[in-house]
Amino acid sequence: TIPEGTACFISLNGLNSALADNMENAVALLGALFAKFDDLCDMYSCQKIKTIQNVYLFIASSDLHLQQSLRLCFALLD
Repeated sequence: TIPEGTACFISLNGLNSALADNMENAVALLGALFAKFDDLCDMYSCQKIKTIQNVYLFIASSDLHLQQSLRLCFALLD
């Protein structure tokens, strides 16, 4: 059986157009943001699956998966 879990996609809409004139800055910013997201995944016992351009995908699969996912999403907004 497959355990219950939550998958979340976080898309940084508008970032590409805002930083299109300086791709070096865009890559550096995404790298810094995704590194922070990785730290928060560890803090909230979630697992990063992958990043695709400006999208970050993580899962939570413990008994408290929904609460973990919501806490992580709120932390990402700070």
